[in-house]
Amino acid sequence: KIGDLFGGKYVVVKKLGWGHFSTVWMARYSHESNNWNSNPIDQPKYFALKVQKSAEHYTEAARDEIHILKTIRRKALQQKELLKGKDNP
Repeated sequence: KIGDLFGGKYVVVKKLGWGHFSTVWMARYSHESNNWNSNPIDQPKYFALKVQKSAEHYTEAARDEIHILKTIRRKALQQKELLKGKDNP
């Protein structure tokens, strides 16, 4: 719920959406975490936290999603490296 602390450093700001097996929350660094810059002129960094239901069949879907997202990230980083090489002959 709003105001909950995740992982000792992320505070829930608002609900972004929900579906059949998860809820996505907007969160920001906690003031108490080491990642928070106390300068009031700085804006907090925001994150999306996806919280999965705990039933076993939901867990398998979450693992599949994690695998897909890791593959996409790896391919994107490879593409970025390829493009960087083209900029610097």
